[in-house]
Amino acid sequence: MKANQFFLLLFFLPLMAIGNQLMSDGDETILFGANTTPLNQIIKKGGSILKNEQNSLYINTKIDPSASGIEIKGNWNLSKCNTLVIEIENYDKLGWLPVTVSLENTGASLSKRKGLFVERIYVPAGQTKQFTIELPVKVPHPEVAAQFSGMRTAPFGLWGLISDIDLERVTGISLYVNKPASEWEWGLKKIIAKEGPSRSLPSWMSLSSDQFFPFIDQYGQFKYRDWPGKTKSDADLHAAYQEEMADLESHRGPGNRDKYGGWQSGPSLKATGSFRVEKYEGKWWMVDPDGKLFWSHGVVRVTPSSGVTPLDNREKYFENLPEEASPFSEFYRTYDELLKPYYDARGIKKTYDFSAANIKRKYGDEWRKKYAERAHNRLKSWGLNTIANSSDKSIYLQDKTPYTDRIELKSPYIEGSNGMWWKFTDPFDPDFRTDLQRQLKERKAELDDPWCLGFFVDNEINWGTETSLAEWTLQSPPKQAAKVEMLNRLRSKYKTIRSLNDVWKSDYKSWDALL
Repeated sequence: MKANQFFLLLFFLPLMAIGNQLMSDGDETILFGANTTPLNQIIKKGGSILKNEQNSLYINTKIDPSASGIEIKGNWNLSKCNTLVIEIENYDKLGWLPVTVSLENTGASLSKRKGLFVERIYVPAGQTKQFTIELPVKVPHPEVAAQFSGMRTAPFGLWGLISDIDLERVTGISLYVNKPASEWEWGLKKIIAKEGPSRSLPSWMSLSSDQFFPFIDQYGQFKYRDWPGKTKSDADLHAAYQEEMADLESHRGPGNRDKYGGWQSGPSLKATGSFRVEKYEGKWWMVDPDGKLFWSHGVVRVTPSSGVTPLDNREKYFENLPEEASPFSEFYRTYDELLKPYYDARGIKKTYDFSAANIKRKYGDEWRKKYAERAHNRLKSWGLNTIANSSDKSIYLQDKTPYTDRIELKSPYIEGSNGMWWKFTDPFDPDFRTDLQRQLKERKAELDDPWCLGFFVDNEINWGTETSLAEWTLQSPPKQAAKVEMLNRLRSKYKTIRSLNDVWKSDYKSWDALL
């Protein structure tokens, strides 16, 4: 049973080293071979278990708060190589195996992005797969790449180039699962570095710092690339406005819908004045306030402020940021309700709202009113009938399109759980019910609003696999409310700790020992 690999965080495991691994065959260098690299020359990390098998090194990575896998030490000159070929077999059948691959120089540092190259690969369940990873090219001005901060993928990173590793002096390679919440079984067959020509660089990568910065234009776009639809002037936005109005006039949306977007000519059920679910002719349906069958079809994040970006320590990135006296200085103060808590938690003080600024350029002084009107028209034109969570209240509270709001619970977590943004909230803790009730009372106007379809509770939760919540609960402290409830249910099911041990193949001395 494997944790969802899409919620993994990048973690660097320092590479250890082993000698006499350098093997070369013409245009390729063998960094690892299942039949040539002795088992006693592989270093285990994070409690992993290794053993030799035919044409493969068996690796069992264990649950670990940091990482679990292997480290191989060497002394390789890969300066003539352009690709790394890795062959891995995922023995497990229940999920994609997430493996982080890391090359390093002596003294490498992940926090300083110095002397290492990191890539992640995913191996399909129950399959053997060969991966080809392009090695980084040495950029003419690494000092430019060193000045990017707070970006998921910096401009050089789009080419896989944001690495200052010295390929002439590679001292180790590591393969590991980052923060594994459950065990994985896999096999490593080979790692080969192949020689070949380096990729050619786009011309802007040859620019010095003085020439490269600023690299974001006044519309919030990357300056040095072009693409269809790129905004090059306000005139482009004005032209887009006219095209949009003509399109909305030509496509008013599907007919046969009532004011809520329900099935106008379909069956008529009881009109209750609010949304509900009801079983009709053996199937569950949503029913709108007027009693019409309703199929919710919508999008999240209906907001003018989807392009808010931090400026702290990054103002040099942007050209033509407005002066405080400028009409466009208001966009230093607009914010998005979804993003603002994350920025506040990270101490970000200054931002700029490029998306809303562009909307003002497009629609003019009454841009908020016009944008809200166009949003409702556009959704209807596209056949959509719901504004979903994390959207702008000034838009969805206009009684024109059904909507959902979102609640983020502020109650204790299951301590042993994993998550992308936060851990899993403990539903058995008394604060769970209290906090949910508090937040619903704060939204009484929406609870009474016939246009309110319902509420999303939390966002992008990591539920893991079928057994993850049980495993996380067992890994939590004794006072964890979910763990206490779980043991109460186990007591009810097994009656005695001996009966549980017989089924679980465990040897707990008492219920308190299991707790």
